[in-house]
Amino acid sequence: MVIYFPRTFSTSYNMINSVRKYFSQKGVDIKFVVSHPDKNSLTFMAADNALIEPSYEANNNFDFYIDICKKYQVDLIIPGESSLVFFKKNESVFQNIGAKLLISCSLDLLNILRSKTLTYEFFEKNNINLLIPKYKLVKSLDDFVKACKYVSVNGSLPCFKPDVSQGASGFRIVDNNIKSQHLISGFPNHKGTIDYYIDQLSKIEKFPNLIVTEYLEQEEVTLDTLSYNNQCLFYFPRIKDLYNRTVTDRSLFNPLLSEFISKSGIKYLFNLQIRYHNNIPYLLEVNPRYSGGSYLAEENGYPMLSAAIDLIMFNSYSNFRALEPMSFKIIESYIKI
Repeated sequence: MVIYFPRTFSTSYNMINSVRKYFSQKGVDIKFVVSHPDKNSLTFMAADNALIEPSYEANNNFDFYIDICKKYQVDLIIPGESSLVFFKKNESVFQNIGAKLLISCSLDLLNILRSKTLTYEFFEKNNINLLIPKYKLVKSLDDFVKACKYVSVNGSLPCFKPDVSQGASGFRIVDNNIKSQHLISGFPNHKGTIDYYIDQLSKIEKFPNLIVTEYLEQEEVTLDTLSYNNQCLFYFPRIKDLYNRTVTDRSLFNPLLSEFISKSGIKYLFNLQIRYHNNIPYLLEVNPRYSGGSYLAEENGYPMLSAAIDLIMFNSYSNFRALEPMSFKIIESYIKI
């Protein structure tokens, strides 16, 4: 079996090695093709064949991807965040040359989940039992100022980010208690005053689509999930603060995931992110893929990516042992190559 990873997270290095071990134990011969536009990508170290992508834009790499699938007789493509929509749009093309896609949902749902605003609207429309933070989609400087006032009525700090973005890219917090000198001489942070952001945004030639929400100040939870046939097969709940990661189940998680799965039809791998505010959980976002931090599940005996591959390639279900509570301390580390 040949599996192809186009541009993806550096932590996919761990994921690839986990998949290799899983299928080796089942006696399945497996080869990995990895491509990335950055020649220093860590994922290359786990590849049997490593190739440089000609562009960071998936649409520009169409012929490159086709050539790889034909040359290496790829059986399964596992796209990264940046190319999910591209591969889904061209799914029939890749299927016709023998390559299946590990993508968790329809093109329509992919486009909904890419947008923070559309994701919130989906949860509200489908009455999914999770609170949505106060939010506004803004497309002008005047709307931005009004939205900051709207979401801060009850004392919350406003925050904003691009409506379509990856990770924490573009995330900023509006805090009028920040002193100008700290913006220059203090440690880097995501905070600035409303006047500072008005000044910066006024200099942009075309105002971006931003979502302004109330800043949720407590712990964040990522629910790495494997689903199939409208059922939640397993989830790995990672609770995050600045320096720690804790794996702990809570009564909210199972019914929330089951409800979202049944109302969306999502399958295989996805992660649903929650953040607490005043001890109340709110929706942050849903990502229709495995997360960069889900290698913690893989490395601790919960091979979710391998199980998803087993489902799509062999229609084989994996059994997971009961979830064990875990705690991790986050430190900066280096690995000798």
